[in-house]
Formats: sequence, C-alpha cells, structure tokens
Amino acid sequence: MQETREPLALGDDLRHLPSRAAARERLAELVSIACHEHLAINTEPRFDAESSRSAAPMDRVLMSRGIRVRVLGVQPPDRRWLVPPTEKPDGRRPEYREAPSVPMKLIVVDRKVALFPVSPADFGRGYLEVAQPPVVSALVALFERHWETAQPPQEHTLYDIALDPRERSLVELLARGHTDASAARELRISARSVSYILRGLMDRLGVDNRFQLGLALGAMRAAQPPPSTMPQAPPPSGEDDR
Repeated sequence: MQETREPLALGDDLRHLPSRAAARERLAELVSIACHEHLAINTEPRFDAESSRSAAPMDRVLMSRGIRVRVLGVQPPDRRWLVPPTEKPDGRRPEYREAPSVPMKLIVVDRKVALFPVSPADFGRGYLEVAQPPVVSALVALFERHWETAQPPQEHTLYDIALDPRERSLVELLARGHTDASAARELRISARSVSYILRGLMDRLGVDNRFQLGLALGAMRAAQPPPSTMPQAPPPSGEDDR
C-alpha cells in the first residue's frame, strides 16, 4: 500500500506536490494553460508504462496548439536500430536532444513555472513547484547550457520501453496471429481497449501505424513469433539427405 504524504507548507511561489500522481495532475493543469514553450529534462534512460501513458497525450496537446516543446534526455545504454517513422501530417514533433548525462529532472512551462523532484533518487517523494522568477530563470539557463552541448539522436534509432503485463500479453497474442477481437476475448477486455493499448504503444515508440509498431516491437524482441509449422519438403528421390 502506497504511503500517503501530506504536502509541506512552503513560502511564497513554492508548492510541494507530495507524490508523482499529484505532480502529473498539476502538470496536466499547466499544460492546459501553456502558451509559448515547454522545456523538459529527463534523467531516465527508459520509462515505465505509466509515465509513458501520461506523457504522450500531453505532448499531443502541446504540439496541437503550436507550442514549442524541447526535451533533453540521457543517452540510453542500449540503442537498437529501426527504420524511422514517417512524419505526422502536420510535421510536428517535440525537439529532442540527448547527452551522456543531464543535471536533473526538470520541467519548465512558459518560463514561469518549474517542477522538479524533491529527491533525485526517488520521484515517489513528490515534486517542488517553483514560480519565483530568479529561480525559474536560473533553471531555464541551466537547460539552455545543456541543450547547446547536447546532440540530436542518430536517425533510425529505437529506444526500449517497459511493457506492463497486459501490454506484453496482448503483443504476444497478436504475434501468434490473433485478431483484435480474439485477443480481446483472451484477455477479457473490450476490442476498444485493445485499440487503446496499441495506440498508447505507438505513441510511446513514436510510430504512426501498426506496421511500424510491429517492426519496433520486433526490434525490441517484445514478443517471440510462434515457431514455424511449415512442413519440410522431402529430399529428392535417390539422393542422400546430408
């Protein structure tokens, strides 16, 4: 059972968000009113399913409103190769750069509000929200310094994501030839839920259709294909089968 923490009383323009869930809720509020720019530094080389599911819709909302999104990440330890996905019709994607190391986990909205973890080693302890202009300006300057020295990731790359048990089960069923409807019956969920899960995986992997999703999941070895059952042709008559 997760411990419930009460927010700490802080000074002016400071707010304690006592859990990751509270931080996600507050970030969603800030995203809904953002006008100009969204900056983020991610210290995680890979993301759990819950984090990815919450981030992808926020990115879509920001990009749909023409807000500039820049994300600075750490280079993953294991990079796999994949044909890059096609651009979305409007060509909008967050600007992304990566570096061998980054200074901290950080989100800055419109250069007015910053969020960062209370403990760099334990995001579950919550986040601090800061709206003090000198502090926010210093954090933006920190982002800009590291952004200038970071590099765009090499093309044709794919990053690992962690599948939750239901996602993995669905991927394995589809790899064995199930349709959406039959996979839904096996998992005791609706066909709409199957579509929702697959859409979430496509968002997290940055692909635009199921064909690209299959390539990506195959590169990740997320599911093993069923063994071939095709019978082998008998050797030609009169020849030694060696």
